[in-house]
Amino acid sequence: MARATTAAAPTRAERQARTRQLVLEAAERRFLAQGFAATSLEDIAREAGFSKGAVYSNFAGKTDLFFAIVEGQFARLAEELRRAVTAEETPAGQLEAVGRWYERYLQVESGWSRSLPELAAIAAQDDEARQRFTALLRDVEGAVADLLAGQQRVLGIEFGLPPKVVAALVVSLVVGLTVRSLHDLESPPELFNAALPRLLMP
Repeated sequence: MARATTAAAPTRAERQARTRQLVLEAAERRFLAQGFAATSLEDIAREAGFSKGAVYSNFAGKTDLFFAIVEGQFARLAEELRRAVTAEETPAGQLEAVGRWYERYLQVESGWSRSLPELAAIAAQDDEARQRFTALLRDVEGAVADLLAGQQRVLGIEFGLPPKVVAALVVSLVVGLTVRSLHDLESPPELFNAALPRLLMP
């Protein structure tokens, strides 16, 4: 008769990684529901089922935790944009893909769009947060610039401005229209779709 095997107990590193992931998931739910200012570390710890000490053992504080979540979300959105654009074989198709991506961002990711003003407000009051926010925007702009440069080569075209400049303008447009929408000013996808070709055309 074969002897039953038992699963090895998780290592300390595995337990810590699991705790970190549960804290991130709980924090994401709370930040989406309440926003940064209204969420406390006690709320997050309670949601995750841990003590506040467990949160501090993985993150420097609430701001560090907030940035960790938003950085992950921005990386995911940038990857979604890359997949949407590279799936199209013509400039027109790629413009339409970017428009669909932005419309989804406004509608499906509306909870995270609220994080932009809060991130900017935090960065305005704290040097370390400002550096991290600046690095986040530069990472996003860099990813978009790399994507644009790659598409120039694949399609054999050249944009009217260098990819780095276009990327900075596109990211600024997304941020600006997002903030507009948070103040109940009309910011439909049509505005983005009307501006984008003018940023790209020679």
